[in-house]
Amino acid sequence: MDQIRKEERHDMPEKDRLRRYAVGIPILLGVYLILLLFYIYPHWPIDIIGWLILIFGGVAISLFLEWIGESLFTEKTGLRLSGKKFSLNRIVVTLLVFIAIACGLAVLWLLLGSFLRPHLA
Repeated sequence: MDQIRKEERHDMPEKDRLRRYAVGIPILLGVYLILLLFYIYPHWPIDIIGWLILIFGGVAISLFLEWIGESLFTEKTGLRLSGKKFSLNRIVVTLLVFIAIACGLAVLWLLLGSFLRPHLA
């Protein structure tokens, strides 16, 4: 079944594939922005600069943080830290990574906060 789907995808003309991306990417970005707005509530953009910050900065930072989480907390990494089902080592490493990310975001807010505050309500 998967082989058939792969063959169908390769038989799709380039124009149709580009049209799919041209429609799909803005839809995904819109859904992601709506979820991001719920996440940052009550701080909503109040002008065009705020929306640009949200679209480019907010989406980029949140995708970067998702990538960090997925790349650091894989099954392979967990087994390298400890082969046990429940491990204090994994908990400590996770907490240290979380604290490092939180500190990095706090420093980013300290550096950019004075610029961001006027554009977010």
